Amino acid sequence: MTRMKAKMTLNMKTKGKTTIKPKEIKMTKKILCLAAVCIFVLAFLPASLIAQDEGTSVITGKVEIVSEDGMSIVVDGKTIATTPEFVEDYALAVGDKVEITVREENGVLSAVDCSFIFDEEETEVEVE
Repeated sequence: MTRMKAKMTLNMKTKGKTTIKPKEIKMTKKILCLAAVCIFVLAFLPASLIAQDEGTSVITGKVEIVSEDGMSIVVDGKTIATTPEFVEDYALAVGDKVEITVREENGVLSAVDCSFIFDEEETEVEVE
């Protein structure tokens, strides 16, 4: 059978329907997988990353002062307004290495979130 006849026979069997080649199927699967990964990543972004776009910033350093009333702390020379509950919830103490997410409103830094920084060298574990 010649090529022309083979093509005509193929067209008659598929009755004019478009056939998808294996390469096209593989490419479609790759695109769908990439789209699924993008959707997954965007759906589970940490709130702290999203908060960065909402006018917040991060201050990293040691807690230098915790006010007696818990209404402010000083980290890296910057005074940050807090609440007594914030200080108590995070158990903030002088000397803690922290990363404080703050929001600035009218020139006042207010604490939004806190995470602690632990150096491996400073961590002591007693083994009995």
